[in-house]
Amino acid sequence: MRVQSLPGVSVAGGNKLVWWLFAGQALFFCNYMLVDSTALVRAAALLGMALPWLVMMVTRGGAGELFNQRPVQCLLLFLAYVTLSLTWAGGLETGEAGSVLRKLVIYGTAMLATISLYRERPDLLPLMFKVIASCSLAAALAAVIADPGAFFGRERLTGLGGLTNELDAGIAFGVGSLLWLHLWRSERHWLYLLLSAITLLAMFSTLSRSVVVAWLVGLFVYRLATKRGRVTVELAIGLGLAALLLGATWMLREAGTIKDSCRVELFGTAWQQFLQHPLFGQGIERFARITACHREFNGSHNLILEALRYTGVVGVGLLLLLLWSIATSCRHMANRAAAAPLLMMAGFGWTMMMVNGQFIAIGPRLPWLVVWLPLMALVGLSLAQAREVHEENRP
Repeated sequence: MRVQSLPGVSVAGGNKLVWWLFAGQALFFCNYMLVDSTALVRAAALLGMALPWLVMMVTRGGAGELFNQRPVQCLLLFLAYVTLSLTWAGGLETGEAGSVLRKLVIYGTAMLATISLYRERPDLLPLMFKVIASCSLAAALAAVIADPGAFFGRERLTGLGGLTNELDAGIAFGVGSLLWLHLWRSERHWLYLLLSAITLLAMFSTLSRSVVVAWLVGLFVYRLATKRGRVTVELAIGLGLAALLLGATWMLREAGTIKDSCRVELFGTAWQQFLQHPLFGQGIERFARITACHREFNGSHNLILEALRYTGVVGVGLLLLLLWSIATSCRHMANRAAAAPLLMMAGFGWTMMMVNGQFIAIGPRLPWLVVWLPLMALVGLSLAQAREVHEENRP
């Protein structure tokens, strides 16, 4: 789609802001997978995403059009309620509440920036897919080099940066594998298929059963969106990997390398905490830990339970309203196939967030890669297509 010149701003000037925003988002993801610097990720969100977006809104206009969209309104309503919940959160000092509030403002603005980026330049989505997939590949190769014995070995493969947990590593490797597969389907470069296989094997080496299930869900959603025939080969490969994974997991459990999960007890404890404050939740707390299996956890590892625990039925209702508004906007897209890779990422991400999810409005880590990026990019893409249809029908 072409970039139009708006009053007072040249197309070249607008493109500089767009590329500034794109570079900030790319740094955002590369940092998480390879470095995991808190200062760098905040700088990327604030200076690389929020700041150029604010400049775009002031100099190019379009804020009224953006805020008039139902998905954007639902997003702002959800974030406003999450912010309001700070007022009844227990155990938060003034400084901690201010820290959470700053995060909500910065990352909320970054969400709006993502919508604007792909509303203005939906053609940049394939490039962002290559950035994320390349970061995933680099993270997988770095992990194997750092610990070659874990690659199909007796230990679970983990990564560097923010991927020191096998589940986090599995998510990063899995989404990279799916994106390389999409790039191969769209561009037919066989190298992409090889890179998809490498990241898939790295994902398999994390020995995470839930990641394999999420990968299959993402693949299934992708093929439904593209409607390119049957999924026999991909599903056969996926089911074969799942069978091997289950066998490897059983052997390693018998050897004492990995232990049974505490998720059932975690889910039960989180549910009991929700029942104590069912309507509005306990409010956003910086460290709302859960005790299970005689250990402390940062959360319940389930996105919906975390949302219930923090924000209650009202917060979950607003979150579901946001998802419904995004689904409605996507349903009216003229070119639904363009949304296929984003739907694939969302299917993969939301499946993983059911077993490894924290509350999605607090921090920029995994939720950004597999939840907010595809959702906000879907909104931007739907707005871009709606604008294109409007321009084509203009007399």
